[in-house]
Amino acid sequence: RLQGLRSLCLDYAAPLSLYGIVSTLACDPSTGDEVSGCCCTLRSLTIHGCHGVDDVAFQLIARLASQLEQLRLFPDSWREVGDVTETGLLCLVQNLPRLRSLAVSSCVALCDDDSPRIELPFTTRLRSISLFA
Repeated sequence: RLQGLRSLCLDYAAPLSLYGIVSTLACDPSTGDEVSGCCCTLRSLTIHGCHGVDDVAFQLIARLASQLEQLRLFPDSWREVGDVTETGLLCLVQNLPRLRSLAVSSCVALCDDDSPRIELPFTTRLRSISLFA
């Protein structure tokens, strides 16, 4: 059991989707209860090499990992990396009040020259944000 886990770094999670990883971490295997898994205590989550980094996965993280202070997601570029939009980023920022550091790859739609400027809420406590295509 990973109850009480505060920090997790998964390196080369290539066969796994971000949504699948978070769903598995959130679920208590003995009860199947989504709320009593280890996501609720995580302060730092770093995942290298997963796929499916997108707004749907961000909504799940925002719902289940409310204590996150640092989130770093770097999918494999040769897999289905996903696509993060301003909606997904705002979901994280608005629903993770402790979030201080955010680094995300898969932000193609946000990193091109024609994309609109991202406007984060004035109340954000983010100290570091890094977005990569």
